Amino acid sequence: MDSRETPPTICRSCWRGPCAAQLGLLSEPYCWEESELSGGFVYWTSWAALKWCQILLESYNSTMAQTQIKLTTRFKIRVGSPRLTPLERTPEGAQLLRVYLYLRFPETQRCQLECDFVVYTSADDPASEYITARPLLLDLGSPRALTLAQECLWACVHSHERCRSLTRGTRQFTAPLPTRLVDCTDPDRPRLLHTDGQCGAYLALSYVWGETQPYRTTVANLSKYTDHIDPAILPQTIRDAIRVTHSLGFGSLWVDSLCIIQDSKEDKHREMARMRRIYRNASLTLIAASASKATEGFLQPRPAPWYARTLPFICPGGTELPDSHRKDHESGRAVVSTIHLMEDFVPWRLNDPIHERGWCLQELLMSLRSLVFTSQTLEFRCQTTTVKVGGAYHSLHDDIQRLPDILFEAEPPQLSPRSDDWWALWRTWRDVLKAYTRRTVTYPSDKLPACAGIAEEFHRVLRSDYLAGLWRDTLLEDLLWSRIGSSTKPRRRPAGYRAPSWSWAAVDEGVYLWESGRGETGHSQALAEVVECTVRLMDEALPFGEFTAGSLVLRAPLVRCRCRCVYNDGDGSPFNTG
Repeated sequence: MDSRETPPTICRSCWRGPCAAQLGLLSEPYCWEESELSGGFVYWTSWAALKWCQILLESYNSTMAQTQIKLTTRFKIRVGSPRLTPLERTPEGAQLLRVYLYLRFPETQRCQLECDFVVYTSADDPASEYITARPLLLDLGSPRALTLAQECLWACVHSHERCRSLTRGTRQFTAPLPTRLVDCTDPDRPRLLHTDGQCGAYLALSYVWGETQPYRTTVANLSKYTDHIDPAILPQTIRDAIRVTHSLGFGSLWVDSLCIIQDSKEDKHREMARMRRIYRNASLTLIAASASKATEGFLQPRPAPWYARTLPFICPGGTELPDSHRKDHESGRAVVSTIHLMEDFVPWRLNDPIHERGWCLQELLMSLRSLVFTSQTLEFRCQTTTVKVGGAYHSLHDDIQRLPDILFEAEPPQLSPRSDDWWALWRTWRDVLKAYTRRTVTYPSDKLPACAGIAEEFHRVLRSDYLAGLWRDTLLEDLLWSRIGSSTKPRRRPAGYRAPSWSWAAVDEGVYLWESGRGETGHSQALAEVVECTVRLMDEALPFGEFTAGSLVLRAPLVRCRCRCVYNDGDGSPFNTG
């Protein structure tokens, strides 16, 4: 390495130290033994105004400003990769660069700072032999992107045993078809199909309306749409979905605004009752996560991440390269290549418009397989895993939860009421509620219908009466909820009735669900007793839909008490009571 010329963007100390050691990425992974950390590469240095130091400064800047650390002091750094399992990230083998800084505060106090970076390089770079992850896919509408997406789908169909056990076939999808579908065999001439109870394959679309939909199917235009739908009148999101459906090799697409007669109350009620099966039986759900309204579309090229940083990477010696490439990149025996770093932070995809909408959570959770067009890249999600199409790094810790497989079984086993498995499923329902109540619905009356499909799936296994968002068998536990948000802000209930006041569905804010201590290993005893609880449905054919009345009678002792509750302004959940 002495003969290698130091790049102008890297100081000599860093070039001979962490760069020569491949930033510890090819060393033994980090390991904690008796409170001692081992693995990676360790070195001493001081700050320099060059690339590697600048990357670290940018990542730790806020912490350093708060602690007033002097940048002239020499300090210790450990760089390397934590030991990750396949359940923590995709693709398999992808590295995460973790940097530990051991610094000294004023007055001899010490601190240890930690930061993680996603590491990736392009497939044609020599470093790709050692670095697994690839750049984010940005041109989401390109033939290459859709071909890669198709490969993800078929890899799931053929090799994911968990997903195969929940589907009806491995090569051909033969699910019952919805009442109507959009024919996509000719993307320039879509039309409505009446399926007449047939079985086959279709895709479904999940998207944010965001505005009125003048093109929607009505009683007046149903016959015309059966013959032909002019693509020019459709919003860009639906046109993009038709194109993707065709490109993936499918001929039919379900879109709510077209496949439900929007001015027919009878048709809307009938199709809403089938909503869970429509998304459950779809071969794939296209999720237009990045679009805040239907006219935006979702196939636009995504911008390159501005927060990515580039570093030289010294590949181990002996790499065989063409002479032309060797001349540009090689000095001595080892090859100088390129890697990219992105700080690993809370995922931007959870800020996409679709994650604000109540209906869209149900559509995601009810889908066995989804192709998610985020604001940054393209993701494929199934019951087994989530991958970024094209091989970019994905942290599975950031995934939106999945529904348990038992809910997707055609005939789920009957769990013993209040058994450990039963309680575990009930807690999953509560987790879904926490996420759902933080989302919004355009029409207040949709608060319960927008999660009716999920509730119906849980009911098939819990087998408990559904009481406007609560379960009869856990009614006392389910009553332990409170609103999230500042206690100083005025709170108003919806103008129109949609649920009893004791139901979380009666408020617009997200809710905090209190733990009762009962169930599974809990030993607390209920002091209240449910004397009577009744609800009245708007439509008896929709037992998980809208409610028009409800009453609850409890018997409990009266205890004089004083209560004080302080709210955390961060997520609004109570952190101190007394």
